[in-house]
Amino acid sequence: MTGSSFYSQPIVELHLEPTDKCNARCPMCARRKQGGPLVDGVGQTDFSMQVYGALLVSPALSELQTLRLCGNLGDPILHPKLDKMIELAKSHWPEASIKLNTNGSIKSLDWWFDLGRFFQGKHDLVQFALDGFGEEFSRYRRGLSSDEVLKRAESFIRGGGRCQWVFHAFAHNEHQIAQAKKMSKHLGFESFVVKKTKRFFRSATSSWQSRFEVLDESGQVVDSLEPAKAAKHPLAVLESAQSAKEILSGCSITCRAKTRSSIYISAKGVVAPCCWVGGQVESDSSGALDLQEILKSHGGQKSLQLGSSQIEDILHGSEFLGALESSWDDSSGIHKRPRVCERICGQHEFGFRQQFEEPKSSHSAPAQSGLV
Repeated sequence: MTGSSFYSQPIVELHLEPTDKCNARCPMCARRKQGGPLVDGVGQTDFSMQVYGALLVSPALSELQTLRLCGNLGDPILHPKLDKMIELAKSHWPEASIKLNTNGSIKSLDWWFDLGRFFQGKHDLVQFALDGFGEEFSRYRRGLSSDEVLKRAESFIRGGGRCQWVFHAFAHNEHQIAQAKKMSKHLGFESFVVKKTKRFFRSATSSWQSRFEVLDESGQVVDSLEPAKAAKHPLAVLESAQSAKEILSGCSITCRAKTRSSIYISAKGVVAPCCWVGGQVESDSSGALDLQEILKSHGGQKSLQLGSSQIEDILHGSEFLGALESSWDDSSGIHKRPRVCERICGQHEFGFRQQFEEPKSSHSAPAQSGLV
């Protein structure tokens, strides 16, 4: 099969994962097993500066408008040369805005102050994951301190940086939302947003969990999380797994990445339309089998790997991207369309943006975060 162009317009948004390393032990993050042991092969990779240099001068990215530094597994500030990456981006893509998602818990206060100079444009933004205060914060951001994050956010703001407070709501911390929003305004955050995570929805069973067990490093259950009540995700109202499957399988798919001319590149240099598809390209979990079947039949992971392939060839000649798009409306049934595409880009009321509470104020810009 000859590859076909997945994108009809120039790429204007790049979502890059600078590293798969992180200093937190968040229970719902894919890098750990429910906050406990690390998943095999994770936590060892920083994005290659040599490959990054090639991206900066690639004709495929010459019209870039947004660089998003986030990813699926790591926190960008763990990359040893993140500040250099940002400085180079500002030099090579002067018209592009930069958005950075982080837990904001490490680096010196001076480092954060200096970083502020790169985030002063109208659409530049650092999104701090601040899920409350004290013990409530640390129940999800395990191993971190809200006080330490706030110190770094304040230093960043004093350096002229623009930032957003992203509050991930659970049953244990939702009583702190009002306090957090008030503090965000007082400290000078540009905006405040509440995220009601959809990760209580288990894709393998198409069902909503009312409780999520948290493990320690030895794999023992040490805590449990429950969904927020005031900030409940729409998926929680589904009466059964069958109703979820019917809604998802019956919907049409409009790919956000294709529509927005956006691409994702993982810390290992794997290119995909978005972080959700990218995560499953690199996964061997049961929930990724439908997408893996398409990938294996159309070039394999190596065909999407920078270093093995040029980004121009991947974007405009990938067999996998063509087959992925065909699966969304494949009446022949050659490929079962990936459930991840149904969940994220299916035309139903439970999609990506339904995770966010967006008050009608300047504190309303939604986050697009891989950090949950």
